[in-house]
Amino acid sequence: MDHFEALVKMFDLQHALESGATEQQLQEKMVAFSDVADPEDFCLWCVGFLRRDHKVAHETSILQAMGKVLSSHIEAISASTAGKAIALVSGMMGRDANEPPERQQAASDILLALGSRFLEEVLAALDILFRADVQADPIWLTTLGRLSRVNDFSESIQDFFSGPRGSSDPTLRKQHFFPILDTVYSSFQIDRNLQVHDVVVNALAALTPLLSPATLRVNLRGLIDTTVVMYRHGSDGEALVQNVRCIILAALGSDRKIIHPYVFPLLRSLHQEIRARRESRLPVDVVLSLITLLATAFPKLVASLLIQLLKCTSEPSRAAGGVILAHLLSAAV
Repeated sequence: MDHFEALVKMFDLQHALESGATEQQLQEKMVAFSDVADPEDFCLWCVGFLRRDHKVAHETSILQAMGKVLSSHIEAISASTAGKAIALVSGMMGRDANEPPERQQAASDILLALGSRFLEEVLAALDILFRADVQADPIWLTTLGRLSRVNDFSESIQDFFSGPRGSSDPTLRKQHFFPILDTVYSSFQIDRNLQVHDVVVNALAALTPLLSPATLRVNLRGLIDTTVVMYRHGSDGEALVQNVRCIILAALGSDRKIIHPYVFPLLRSLHQEIRARRESRLPVDVVLSLITLLATAFPKLVASLLIQLLKCTSEPSRAAGGVILAHLLSAAV
């Protein structure tokens, strides 16, 4: 790596930033600098520049470039540099109601990249944000949702709080963090933006094992219904299976009585998806995977439904029941 060339590119970029270069010119110089600079040096430069001037016109471009470098070279980033980046970026998130969405997205991308290696540090920053404002900005929840998709999030949080940092730092106690999750969880249906709602549902499904039994009892049916509805609108079927599995297993682990009243309606809904599979956006194998999960936990309820379906006078209902029965028998072999 030519350090002199990197230095020249850095000064060229800094001059462009300070002299009113166009966005295209800036991006070209940003790429030229990031291509030759040490990844950690590049990230430190970005952090330093943004700290000096939070109103820089090209803040979004700098954040986007920083996110790309972190995604590609996270192993080259030290804990010290990661901490500086997390502190800077988390401080930017939700600071202004009129913040451009591209800038918020770029900040979220950085935390996602850092979370792949420095998850505890990112969790600590999110904990502080949630405690500061329990009516969390959607971008915080979106970031939480994205993290939950790439990490075993609930297990990571449990490890975080049982580890040396979580047990020694009084500001990071479970009793501070979990009630905030309860509050966020209870208000998740407020947001009507489908894109935000989708990613928040993903986050909350993964966090379900961490919720108090009281909060889980109140919100369980709403989250299950909302999750299924979201994927009828074309979302990822694999994520649907993962999310509903998280919810069901969390309910079973907390109190089996919590989910029992909702099993039969959910089975009915899934049966309807198979019956109307030509119109349904949910793949049949996805629906059958969920029914298999429910059959494992509640075999008597599933057997009762199948008996009703196979005795039904409606041919489409009987046919759908036959599909379910054949799948369960095949899975049991």
